[in-house]
Amino acid sequence: MKIYVTGLGVVSGIGIGVSENIEALQQGKHGIGKVTLFPTALDVPVSEVKRSNEELKQLLSLPPQRTVSRTALLGMIAAKEAMEDAGLN
Repeated sequence: MKIYVTGLGVVSGIGIGVSENIEALQQGKHGIGKVTLFPTALDVPVSEVKRSNEELKQLLSLPPQRTVSRTALLGMIAAKEAMEDAGLN
């Protein structure tokens, strides 16, 4: 089975969703800075999605007690955005 999604979904350090990212880029935001959500031994600038896992779960209507990796949450949000953008609700 082939699936084609003809929509856009973006999750980045400057926003969630295409419009939020475009607006941030137009304002000259870059999303690069120190990690604030997690402890780290390294002090290097990175692009961090500034939302907690709980906030990301809310965007997906997932129960708070559900265990999902942060990477999976970010990917699911981008996929959800792309499907909505394509009109595949």
